[in-house]
Amino acid sequence: MEDINKKLSRSNNMMFLGIAILVVVTGVILYLVIFPPQKNKEVISVALFAPMTGGAAATGAEVERGMLFAEGILEKNPLFTKDFEVTVFDTESDPEKSRIVFEQAMQKKDYDVAVSVLSSVSTALAPLAEKYETPLFALVATAPAVTKESSWVYRYWPTAKQYIDPLLSFLDEEGVTDLYVLYFDDEFGRAFKSYFESQSAQSNLTVTTQSFSGSAEEFLEYREEALSHQAFLPVAFESTARTILSDMFDEGYAGTLISLAGVVDVNNLEIFEGKEFFAVAPIIYNESYIPARAVEQNYRAEFGLSLDADAAGAYDLLRMIGNISDREEEIDSFYIKNILDNGFLYPGIFGSVTVTPGIKDITYDMYVIRIKDGEIFYIF
Repeated sequence: MEDINKKLSRSNNMMFLGIAILVVVTGVILYLVIFPPQKNKEVISVALFAPMTGGAAATGAEVERGMLFAEGILEKNPLFTKDFEVTVFDTESDPEKSRIVFEQAMQKKDYDVAVSVLSSVSTALAPLAEKYETPLFALVATAPAVTKESSWVYRYWPTAKQYIDPLLSFLDEEGVTDLYVLYFDDEFGRAFKSYFESQSAQSNLTVTTQSFSGSAEEFLEYREEALSHQAFLPVAFESTARTILSDMFDEGYAGTLISLAGVVDVNNLEIFEGKEFFAVAPIIYNESYIPARAVEQNYRAEFGLSLDADAAGAYDLLRMIGNISDREEEIDSFYIKNILDNGFLYPGIFGSVTVTPGIKDITYDMYVIRIKDGEIFYIF
């Protein structure tokens, strides 16, 4: 009997050991299914050519922040299968300098994507994007010529049409029939002049245009002319346009003052306390627009700043590149170009964006806002 009990005990021990091994193996299998080993993520290299110095340095800083913000969010997302590596190159707000910097960067490394800032710089880099077969995305770039020079250049920014169409409707509603436009004489400013003149010809609005070098000092030569018109729009770099508006306020201008989105410094709205003017801006400043609020909160938590249009554009562009690149296939510049050329829908921070096959301009709607006593109101 004792031998039988020993055998039964040994048998039970073996059974329990087998069950324990089975449980451990099953647990390991389940763990590997639920939490598979992380592969080394493929890196998408992005070269950002931005004006970190010069007249448009403020714009460059915002674009850099927005892009690095998106890079960090995508890297923390466990479902995102790629990593980004963003390298920033200073164009010094100068088209000629940007060509040199671009050539140097591309000769050292094959970037999957390039991003340029400003119409003048984007236009200058277009032939080089073709030469190096690298998709070039233009930000803060409205000039039509930006996407006309190369099959490798795309725009993720409103064109003059998106800015001016709602503005013309607003001016018509307000009964404004006399507008003075002082524009910086570059691709950006000339695009506005051309489109304003072509569209106003079909309305009751008389548009007087004047080019200038873009300096606040030169504006003084045209101040009396500006003061004599019913409405005034300066088209220039943010810092210059802000100085011009301030000068017009000081002069007691009684007409309708208008600016572009960049002039609206959402991180310093108190400078407009006791002032009123209008601007053309994207939907992101609307407090009731939910898609932008969570992004705004996270951006503020990281940088201590509100999300402005320049930063939002850079953030959304990198997310869009991530969206079209998040596939099992190996990603390169030709793959990204092929996806862009075939079109897709993208739910971005500015609303649902349609990338139409064969169309290089990826744009979104703009709205007229009123800035009054340091607050923003959407009116059109």
